[in-house]
Amino acid sequence: MPAPFNDYSAQLSQNPWEAIASKERSPWYIPSLYEVYERESIYNSFVSTAFNHNGPRAEEMRITSLIQPHANFDPIGFRQDNLDTSNMDSFERRIRFQRYGNLLSLNLYDDRVSYWQKDNVAGLERIIQSALGGMMTRVLDKVARNAFLSSPIAYYGDGSATNFSGVTTSMTAKVAILKAIRLGLKGRDTKGFVDPTKNGYTPSVVCVTTPGVVFDLQNELDTANRHDTFIEVNRYANPAVILNGEIGTFYGIRFVESNDALLRNTGAKIAQTAVTAPIAAHDGAPNPSTTAVDRIEYVGQAAAKHYIEVADTTDIEINDVVTIHSIRTSDFGVIDGVDYRDGKAHDRRVVAKTGTTLTFSEPILEAFDTDLTGAGVYGWVTKGRNIHSMAFLADVDGVVMGVSEPPTLEYTPPMGHLKMYHHWAWQTYMGWQPFNKKAFEVAFVAGSTREYGALSIQ
Repeated sequence: MPAPFNDYSAQLSQNPWEAIASKERSPWYIPSLYEVYERESIYNSFVSTAFNHNGPRAEEMRITSLIQPHANFDPIGFRQDNLDTSNMDSFERRIRFQRYGNLLSLNLYDDRVSYWQKDNVAGLERIIQSALGGMMTRVLDKVARNAFLSSPIAYYGDGSATNFSGVTTSMTAKVAILKAIRLGLKGRDTKGFVDPTKNGYTPSVVCVTTPGVVFDLQNELDTANRHDTFIEVNRYANPAVILNGEIGTFYGIRFVESNDALLRNTGAKIAQTAVTAPIAAHDGAPNPSTTAVDRIEYVGQAAAKHYIEVADTTDIEINDVVTIHSIRTSDFGVIDGVDYRDGKAHDRRVVAKTGTTLTFSEPILEAFDTDLTGAGVYGWVTKGRNIHSMAFLADVDGVVMGVSEPPTLEYTPPMGHLKMYHHWAWQTYMGWQPFNKKAFEVAFVAGSTREYGALSIQ
């Protein structure tokens, strides 16, 4: 069911089914996907939607806008009759469509399959709510995040850095950064974010960031005895306007927390080692037959390999969260660093190690089995500085979502002699593109984290 939509200036188009209103064009299960999407999405809550009109096979969508005429304020002659022409021009923005999708396979004896076979409609709703819808929302939200973080207007560290490599552990979020960002937005004549709910709340800037950034800002305020200036959401006069993930307001900025704003190990490298043997899906966790993670959880499959093989584990310690990846990039100033745009990359906590093996608290859930160099390298394990992103959103069209084909759900009947596995998948053909570069800005800083043990800034 499409969300209510009145006026573009009053409300963002918050879902890719926005312009689909009839039963004939909306498969019956779309409301279930939309329900999870609306409940859990963070970044896509601030994305406006544009639909493709060139048919589902178009590779990209082009949107043309006008450059307004120059306002020449020189006086004209008192008796002048002929005027010089004021000219207009145009510029074009392009949204390239990509296919996205995931597959969920469930065994015949899974209780969700039994429930689905007993009651098809209610059973499918349960599968969507428990797994498939959440998977879709995470994928679409991370792609939207990547579009926001590719803003051409970016602030690194304390303002003296020019990329991720220059962000040091001392460059945490401070009030000075908020002042600099607000100055930039004001200088670009950005009008201030229009709240999607429009329930009488004063328009303001929204910052989507990590819990660590909020912690560091609150810590600075506590040190300066200004803690009361950060207004938590439970003190809002109108709680109906609270956004997904919103934690509070400070300095005219509404803060929304998302763990996806934490770009793990993407900063300056501390250690990087090659994966020297193929990794199969489900490898890497301790043997659940003999070992419990944190003395509580028996994780993964007994038949899997319970470690991954690497060239060296120097400077990688127990409880470090490292990234296992098959793509390296230098785009952010770190030579051969982690790419946060890599959908296959896994962040995993180390629970055991030898000189050439690592074991994690959870298994690796995709195979890393391609020799990437021809010399027996199947990926890399990287420990680096964590980069905390801050996306400051001050207008409704910073990022636009182009929708050629909205998300749909597919069911594949089981194959094979015993027909043991049922398969559900979702797919879509969409694209995200920064649209109004003046509408938002991003900052990349160091930040506090605390998952196991003491507080740290890595």
